[in-house]
Amino acid sequence: MKKYIFEKQQFRISTVFGSLVLCILFSCYLYLGVGFRIDYSYVYYFPILLASIFFGLKGGVLIALTSTILYVSFTISLQRGALSSGNMDREARKRMA
Repeated sequence: MKKYIFEKQQFRISTVFGSLVLCILFSCYLYLGVGFRIDYSYVYYFPILLASIFFGLKGGVLIALTSTILYVSFTISLQRGALSSGNMDREARKRMA
C-alpha cells in the first residue's frame, strides 16, 4: 500500500480540482476584471504539482492534460472576444433592439 501525504482520498481530489478552479478564476479576474493582458499560464503548474504529489505520475499527467484543455479553451474564447465585456454589451443591445 502506498503512503501519501494525506490519507483522505476525497481531500486530495478536492484540493487538486479546487486549485484548478482557483487558477481559472484567477486568470478570468486578471483578464476581465483588472484588464491585464499578460499570459499567466504559470499558475496552472500548481494543480499539476499537487496532483503529482498526491497521485503520482498518472495523476500529474491527467491534471496536466485537463489544465491544458481548459487553458487553451479559455485563451481561444478570449481571442474570439466571447468573454470580453464589450462583446457582451453588444449582444445585449442586439437582443433588445
